[in-house]
Order: sequence, then structure tokens, then C-alpha cells
Amino acid sequence: MLFYLYNKAPRGASAHRRYEQLRARLARLAGDRAVVVGRLPSDALLPRAWHEVLAVLPTDRAPALAGRAGPVTEELAAALAREGAVES
Repeated sequence: MLFYLYNKAPRGASAHRRYEQLRARLARLAGDRAVVVGRLPSDALLPRAWHEVLAVLPTDRAPALAGRAGPVTEELAAALAREGAVES
């Protein structure tokens, strides 16, 4: 299963608690399956949320997904960080 989440946890304590509750429920529902999460900031200048893709899949497939999606996600996150790092 694949889910998209617009995670507003950075906006405050109550939003962060709701996010933690959601992740705990997802972990319980996933049971013995793995949850792999890819996360990007919503904005290069003032990220007040995250774009997340959560994959729930058999545990033996998680390393392959993380191995393939991880570098691409890291590259996108780095590009956004560079874009927002310096203004002139």
C-alpha cells in the first residue's frame, strides 16, 4: 500500500501529536509489514510541512525500496535545501 501525507507536524505541538498518533496507528495496522517513509520539505524557504510518501510492504522488500527510493529522495531534499540556503 502506498499513502501520500501532507504532514503539518512542524506547525506546532498539537499537529505533531496528531502526526505521532497517526504513525502509531499505521504501525499497529501494518503488523508484521514494514513502513518505509520518504519525506521532503514543503518549501525551500520556510518549510512548515512535509510531503511524505509512506509505503507499507512485506518486510523483506523494504530494503530494496529504501535502497532505490532513498538516494532519489535525498537528492531532492538536498536540492531544496540548497535552493533555500542563501539569498542575495
